[in-house]
Amino acid sequence: MGRKLVSALGWGVVSILGCSVASAANIGVDIVGSGTNDTLTSTQTAGVVSQSNWNNTTAGVKSGPLIAYADTAPSSYVLFNYSGTSTYNAINGGGTLNTANGDEVLNNGGIYSNGTGTPNTVTITGIASVGSTYNVYAYLITDHPADINVTLTPTGGTAMGPIYVTTPNANATGYFDNSASGFTYTPGTSTTAASPTVGADYVSFTLPSSVSSFTLSEALTDTTAGATNGALDGVQLTGVVPEPASVAFFGITALGLLLRRRGNRN
Repeated sequence: MGRKLVSALGWGVVSILGCSVASAANIGVDIVGSGTNDTLTSTQTAGVVSQSNWNNTTAGVKSGPLIAYADTAPSSYVLFNYSGTSTYNAINGGGTLNTANGDEVLNNGGIYSNGTGTPNTVTITGIASVGSTYNVYAYLITDHPADINVTLTPTGGTAMGPIYVTTPNANATGYFDNSASGFTYTPGTSTTAASPTVGADYVSFTLPSSVSSFTLSEALTDTTAGATNGALDGVQLTGVVPEPASVAFFGITALGLLLRRRGNRN
């Protein structure tokens, strides 16, 4: 009887082990610029929500697809597709990069519009959330102050934003100042073009778990000739995928309940 019971429940075990639980991981993508010192190592931590195991795009490559894996759940991933007109390095505008500081490395390089007015874009698909919401962070500092705006559009949904910011000087204290002790993160929150958040270097959005894909667009607010370029240095998702150990625990618990119920019925 025991053998038959396990055999009859075999396919159910696979299904149970795939259930989402209230434990989450993060997925970060460092959009690497044109330099050789913009790539994060697996042990370096960076981001508003500090994490290690960042994914890196290829240096000097301005567009393409990437499979982006979670920091603590390496079997979980999303498809990350990005596009810009060119790549750049923030320290071109001054300052000194400390490669031991993960936040400086993350924010140093990225894609930018190269004066064309064409937005930088990132499309992410295959997102699974373990809670009612998850968060998206876009990192924006460039080599000079720039008036830019960021919009997030869920697939088939209503656009969120734009959020308007004026990015800070790259060589100001708290940014690329050759310091190993921290990095200044200032959120952009303004939804009014005439009054952007001055000194902001990132924006964030909170999405419902029902949103499994979206497109992030970063564009110049000032589109006149000679306007400073906008940049996109990286994107981070937090609270999006279950950790395998927690999933397994949930699966074992659910399997026990199922076995007990089946036993009672027999």
